[in-house]
Amino acid sequence: MLYILELSKMLIQDVIALLKKNYNESVPESSIEILRDNNQRTIAKIDNNNNNTWVLRVYPTDSCHYQGLPVKSAVLNFLEHNNYPSPRIVKTTEGEYIATDSSRRTILITYIEGKEADCSQPSLHAIGCSLGHLHSIKLSVDNDVFLSDSLHSPSQQIQKSINELSRISNKVLNDTKQAYDDFMSSLNQLDALENTPKTIIHTDPCTENAVISKTGEAIFIDWDDAGIGHTLIDLGYLLCTSESDQEFTPNLRPTPDRIKVIIDGYRQYRSLTTIEQETLVHGIRFSATLYGANHLVKFIEGSVNELEWKWWWARCKAATETSNMALQYFNT
Repeated sequence: MLYILELSKMLIQDVIALLKKNYNESVPESSIEILRDNNQRTIAKIDNNNNNTWVLRVYPTDSCHYQGLPVKSAVLNFLEHNNYPSPRIVKTTEGEYIATDSSRRTILITYIEGKEADCSQPSLHAIGCSLGHLHSIKLSVDNDVFLSDSLHSPSQQIQKSINELSRISNKVLNDTKQAYDDFMSSLNQLDALENTPKTIIHTDPCTENAVISKTGEAIFIDWDDAGIGHTLIDLGYLLCTSESDQEFTPNLRPTPDRIKVIIDGYRQYRSLTTIEQETLVHGIRFSATLYGANHLVKFIEGSVNELEWKWWWARCKAATETSNMALQYFNT
């Protein structure tokens, strides 16, 4: 317990030093709350003296998010210029969006006030609205100079997952054979997404990453993997992860009421194109297949239990049913 307290105190002192060095802001220890700290990132909430609340996010050089941070800053800057509700970047004293030193990158953003979204119908409707709003923002030639693809690029992720499954093919036993075959079959069809519309996508638009404001608006947070990508990847992920209040609850079936309120919200800003309607099922399968295949490989190699790959497998198998429901609501 003493070690944890000492570590927390060291982190707080580090946050204070970063704020002073990069933003010329002096804050007391009592104003800082460490929200997360692991080998990928440190996240701290700061109540500063000017009645503003900030979030400082620090990424070491070996973090999977380190290289993508400039893309994230470009996305948040793009969203601000398009008046889309999202965290705003606080510039450094040098006028930069990101502070960089030899061991890490740091970004300071505004804190979004409100309550965490849940799977209630008002929350899901608000999330659907916000996602539709995001996908309705048009990219221009000038925008493309500053923005890059999200980390969820089908061409890269699909082949990576195929390679991983192929690597353990000789270790697949009877109890995992059907899931292995289903994931591999789905991966070989996901390239159909390459022909669908692209804009800025969040990549993880779930209830855990949305805050409901006092006015009932859903505002997405945690834009670490955002960038230019296929709209169906976002929409599909939201549809396949909103079926339960608790992640990894087994044997779920698609929930018509929840799907309907998401679509009702989304279509306030945009409808699906013909190619998107024809390909929606693959958008729903995309994340479920990638995550499911990844966890299946880890399970076969003995590093995780069976719960997660079975949950994602169930999402893959329910994709056609989910897609049919969603399309029915889009077209009524």
